Amino acid sequence: MIDVKNKVFLVTGSTSGVGLAFAEKLVNAGAFVVFHSRKSQELGAELASKANGSIYIQADLTNKGDICKLTNAIIEKYDGIDYIINNASYSIPIQYLDFEAASPEHWHEMYQINVVSPWMISTSLFDATHNRSCKRKMKSILNISSHAGVFAKGASIPYAVSKSALNHLTKLLAKTFGPKVRVNAVAPGLIDTPLTKSWVEVQKIWKTNSTLQRSAQPEELASFGLNLILEENMTGQIIVWDGGFNL
Repeated sequence: MIDVKNKVFLVTGSTSGVGLAFAEKLVNAGAFVVFHSRKSQELGAELASKANGSIYIQADLTNKGDICKLTNAIIEKYDGIDYIINNASYSIPIQYLDFEAASPEHWHEMYQINVVSPWMISTSLFDATHNRSCKRKMKSILNISSHAGVFAKGASIPYAVSKSALNHLTKLLAKTFGPKVRVNAVAPGLIDTPLTKSWVEVQKIWKTNSTLQRSAQPEELASFGLNLILEENMTGQIIVWDGGFNL
């Protein structure tokens, strides 16, 4: 990984799981991290306080006002931003034939968090750093997608569709923001996090059908993702990272 010392990274959903793994690697490398969560305010504040120069911002990504609060606080604190990791995601397992559970309200919330909030955060900070007089100029964005956005599978149909939309958004933003900002996405398979810990049947299926016969760790995805966000000759790419599950 190239030098990220004193660079500013926003990592949404960074108080647990994959987001926390990204944040910890960045802090250890000397970067400033904008920690974020919808809940866990005390934990977020504690994490930021232990990382010199970092901050924590609570924001509900279904709320336009909260997203504006998040981006405005970043500009005020750091006079711009260097990198964004759109990691925050929403997923509830729903059987594909359970049409009632996949209600319009569920679709809207899923789409807002997984697609609209990355759009709002990315475009707002691009505009602030490249069309205004911010000192820091955004260089790269990494969207955390899912193999469910590439293949016909996933925890639910609304979730898979939202990740597919995020993948296409990645490509469109890459074209729109280039050459100033690179935009890529990583589409992982099963990762061991607090959310997936109780997915016993899914764990069994993964370990049986995956070529590597195991799920992945958050730290592994963070290492791969940071190399991708810093890769200077790659943009508009969706990298499937699934341990060979979809071969």
